[in-house]
Amino acid sequence: MQITSFETIEGRKLLKQIYFELKFQKTINSFSMLFIMWRIIVNKNNLHKYSEIDVDISYSLGVIKGTFLWIEEVFIRYYFTVLNALIYFGAAILLLLVGLRKFSNLISDTTVIMGFVLEASLLIMMFIFLLFSPKDDLIEEIQGIDSTNADSEELINEIGEIARDFADASLKLGYINQNLAEIHQSQKMMINQLVELTRSFHKLASPNDEMLQVMQSTNQHLSSFEQNIESLNKQLSVIQSSNIEFEVKKQVQEFLTSKLINEKAAK
Repeated sequence: MQITSFETIEGRKLLKQIYFELKFQKTINSFSMLFIMWRIIVNKNNLHKYSEIDVDISYSLGVIKGTFLWIEEVFIRYYFTVLNALIYFGAAILLLLVGLRKFSNLISDTTVIMGFVLEASLLIMMFIFLLFSPKDDLIEEIQGIDSTNADSEELINEIGEIARDFADASLKLGYINQNLAEIHQSQKMMINQLVELTRSFHKLASPNDEMLQVMQSTNQHLSSFEQNIESLNKQLSVIQSSNIEFEVKKQVQEFLTSKLINEKAAK
């Protein structure tokens, strides 16, 4: 991860992480914490000396800008109550010095003046630090804008995903409609084929008049052919009987002839 500088929103968030790491994980005391945080903010190279967070900072802020940011993000945010306590403590000491100076001679005017100078210095310090108090509202507003932008981007991404899903669904519906049209066409062709087949079966089951006439004519021809065959059979029978009679006569004649020839030879 890379961050431009500690002045950015990401850099300020990183300072919080570094502070909590040094404070609660490494348990560094408060005064050392102030000095370490100042060194880290002023010089980016000191980050990896004190922290184990794996972040790269592009450039350092320098002493002046780093000190201002250190006051804003470290001292005011985590040690402002200490400054208030010192101011109240200085005011109490000043009141005590003024009271003792008024009712006794134990406190000199120089001591009272030094008390006023101390209290005025603390107030001036508080004024300076308040000038650099962190702008939490601005940071929260920027974070809110970033969060809104992130939500908008997420919503846009979700809308895009929904649109892609709708596109895919529409494409699939197109394929389904095409398949249904092909199925409908196939069913139509099958129905036509079944109709033709039914007509063929109907024609076979109930022949038409032409077929009946052809069948009757065929029957007549078959009857005539049968009669002719019978006539031929009769004629063949007659011819066969005639041939047998002729053969018998021939054989008898030959027998008689041979017998006569034999008798004449004997005489």
